[in-house]
Amino acid sequence: MEVGQLYESPFNSLAPAGPEVLFAEEKITILESVFDRLESGTRPG
Repeated sequence: MEVGQLYESPFNSLAPAGPEVLFAEEKITILESVFDRLESGTRPG
């Protein structure tokens, strides 16, 4: 998952203005890091 997806459905139905409404900027940065780690762990090889 990419952070940009937080601005799309179904997330934008909870926070139409974006994840900043729900989370502080530092939390979004942490989420991005977690998403990157998950994605790198799902790559073959």
